Amino acid sequence: MPVTDTHTFYGDYQLHSGNGGHYVIEIRSLNEPVNSCNYPDHTVNHLGTCKHVEAVLHKVAKGKKCRFQAAAAKGSPLVEIFLDRRDEKIKIVWPPRSRPRSKLRELLEPCFSADGTLLRNPVTTFPVLRQKITQAPGAIRDKIRVSQQIEPWLARQIHWIFLSWVSC
Repeated sequence: MPVTDTHTFYGDYQLHSGNGGHYVIEIRSLNEPVNSCNYPDHTVNHLGTCKHVEAVLHKVAKGKKCRFQAAAAKGSPLVEIFLDRRDEKIKIVWPPRSRPRSKLRELLEPCFSADGTLLRNPVTTFPVLRQKITQAPGAIRDKIRVSQQIEPWLARQIHWIFLSWVSC
């Protein structure tokens, strides 16, 4: 089931359904509905979760209740940049123990508001952010996880903008 699980409980998981579906689930929180799944219902239900996310959370917690609760209290050790499906905005979540002054914060904070929402239009801002992350030293890049769900979502946004422009 785990694809990448470099940090206990947090990481990317794959599920194969009985009807042949293949789903990638990103676990970035053990107690808030901000995880991701490429299941179509997850992309439109605005709940921030789906049956696949819940199945992964249940499976990874099974028999490890104390460790799971401790990990939930600590939060993800990575800076998480993701599409929050509850409001369709790109957001950032900092690890609870991250330093308020660091090269990592210097790199990322100018792109996000105080509430963690990407500033300005994501169609133009996110590619710049992605490039900044790509050009950062490896020690900084290794502390950041960017959701795989952002790029397909941005492509759809660009497509809709194009369609609205063409239909005028």
